[in-house]
This record gives sequence, structure tokens and C-alpha cells, in this order.
Amino acid sequence: MPSVVVLGCGRSGTSIFGELFDALPQYSYLFEPSLSDLAAADDLSRPLATKGPRHHDEARHRDGLAFALPELFDILPAPRRIYWMVRHPLDCISSLRPGIAANWSHVPRPANWRDLQSEPLVIQCAAHWAHINSAGYAQIADRARVVRYEDVVAGPMSVATQILADLGLADDADAAHAVAIWAARVNDNPGIDEAARQTHWLTTDHSVHVGRWRENLSAAEVAAVRHLIDAPARSFGYLL
Repeated sequence: MPSVVVLGCGRSGTSIFGELFDALPQYSYLFEPSLSDLAAADDLSRPLATKGPRHHDEARHRDGLAFALPELFDILPAPRRIYWMVRHPLDCISSLRPGIAANWSHVPRPANWRDLQSEPLVIQCAAHWAHINSAGYAQIADRARVVRYEDVVAGPMSVATQILADLGLADDADAAHAVAIWAARVNDNPGIDEAARQTHWLTTDHSVHVGRWRENLSAAEVAAVRHLIDAPARSFGYLL
């Protein structure tokens, strides 16, 4: 079976999607490991799946990715599957604000992030989303499979079934049982944004996960960020 890497901008559902692979008994799953920890993984009986791997040295991040691809591929040889999670940029911007306000704690940061800190917070968040979903995605677009946050929310079992087929596990009863439990938890979770390992920045209102930007962003804020996010948004099928 292939090794698996889940990538994408923070607050795009990467954590809850990554937990699909954590649920599969066929995989050994690592959450946001450093590359050195990924290389030191000692469960060799199962293929590795990982969400958000990163080089511990930010100087080794590469323009929208938290690592250099050759280094990651040296650790996870082919066959491999790369899944790129994407979420409507305005929803993602709304959710990014606490982390970006905390000295830009989301990575990888754009090279000019310190200069951007003088801009309004919504501009910082938009620049972060655009940087990862343009420069970062461009590096792996020819080998990544895009998964939309909105599809995971609307039909987690449908998404899981597609993933099992992609991994060659379509007829595996244990895998089917595991992902059914995961799918049931997705919409029962107090908030799909908050996977089991991400309880920081928890908000109290999770009744709306798709389209929540209409409540959280003003018309002026949307207008201010449109030029930053429009092109990458359209490339993923989001019309602003």
C-alpha cells in the first residue's frame, strides 16, 4: 500500500481528514511530525500516513511547504499518495485569525510575514491562505489529489469510500468499519475544525461550518482580501 501525506493550509480540515488514516488499522499515523521524527518512525510493519510533516528548521521550509519535497520523498519512498485539503478561502480566513494573531503561529509562513504583521489581520490571513494554496500547492499539483473541506463535511462516508478505493482497500471489511466510525464522528464532533489533537482556539459556536464567513467577515473585509485570494480560489473551483 502507498504511504500517505495530508497537506494544506491550516484550518482547512487537514486534522480531521488525517484522522481517517489514523483510524485505519493498516496504517501507522503521525500527526505533524518533524522530518527527523518521521524518519525515526519504528513501526515498519505498516505503511506510514502523516498529516502536516515539517522540517524543524524554518529556514528549510520551501515557499508554501514546511519542508523540501526531496527530503520528504527520501523518507517516504514511492508508492505514495498526497492529499491536498482545501477550504473556501473566506471560511478559512475566518478560522485562521486566532493563530495568525498569535505571532503567526501557522506554518509555513510567507517570506514577508513580519512585514505583513503591520497589515490588518484579515489581510495577513488572506496572504497566508493564498501563499500556501498557490506557491505551496504548485509544487505538488501534478501528484496531489485535492479533497475539499466542504465535501468532507457534507458526505464524510462518500469521501472515505473514495479514499479506500484509492488505497486499494475498497473490499477490506476492517477498513470499512474503521472509516464508518470516523465518518460518524465527523459531524457529531463539537466542531469539525477541532480534531482530537486540536482543542486550542476552540470556539463555542460550531453550528455552521460552511459559509460561516458571512457571519464573521464584513463586506469591507471581503473586498479588501479579494485581490489576494481570487486567483487561487478559482483554481480550486471557489467563486467569490
